Amino acid sequence: MDIGSDNNMDVLFNPVSVAIIGITRKSGPGSYNLMENMLNYGYQHKIFPVNYQAKEILGQKAYSNVKDVKQKIDLAIIILPRELVPKCILECAESGVKAVIVVGQGFADVGVRGKELQREIVKIAKDKGIRILGPNTLGVVNNFNNFTTSFMPLNKEKAPIGLICQSGIFFVGARNFIGNVGKGIDIGNACDIGFYESLKYFGEDPDIKIIAAHMEGLEQGRQFLSLASHIAREKPIVIFKTGQSEKGAKDAASHSGTMAGH
Repeated sequence: MDIGSDNNMDVLFNPVSVAIIGITRKSGPGSYNLMENMLNYGYQHKIFPVNYQAKEILGQKAYSNVKDVKQKIDLAIIILPRELVPKCILECAESGVKAVIVVGQGFADVGVRGKELQREIVKIAKDKGIRILGPNTLGVVNNFNNFTTSFMPLNKEKAPIGLICQSGIFFVGARNFIGNVGKGIDIGNACDIGFYESLKYFGEDPDIKIIAAHMEGLEQGRQFLSLASHIAREKPIVIFKTGQSEKGAKDAASHSGTMAGH
């Protein structure tokens, strides 16, 4: 669903400033602290932890609200209960943030209220010109820039393979399915940034020579196929399509809020 005039895709993979909103104060084994994982992965640029209950997290000043940062923020990662997400995205847009990653589940993948909330954040994105990856996503990994938004451990290798998926299983377990990847994006529910934008980005990325995709459902079908036929002249594209049976389609709808083959 292309709702913006500018994809802002590069800011997802190469941000120089990141706000993590709702970051836990806990750290160490079993905490799944996204900021800690990002630092351990080798990210060298600015991180602004946002947690109204903390003054400091992992040795860095913590902020009570993204508006309190008062510095340029390229990318915001939102780890909040779903009811708080729309207001948070609006605050990010008002603070000049270019793109947000919504980690949490419970949107179009779960019930009527979840679908309402997802429609609400899509409207905010359209009105304010901010891009959204997710919801229901681990985000991105860029092994060429030592950057990841995953709170789960990943293999780190500068492989010339770009992965587009709709499941954390494929994102974290890519090595078991296709081998190591150099860059990856988990589009989750794909309320805004989806297969088309991701394929276009990898198609133009000189680091990526092969593109692999796990696909549950697809919007912009004709545009995607047209783009894929163009990119495939220079880069092989391998797509693993799940949810082709009736039961599989229902599972896909409940998992990422997309109907297979849509």
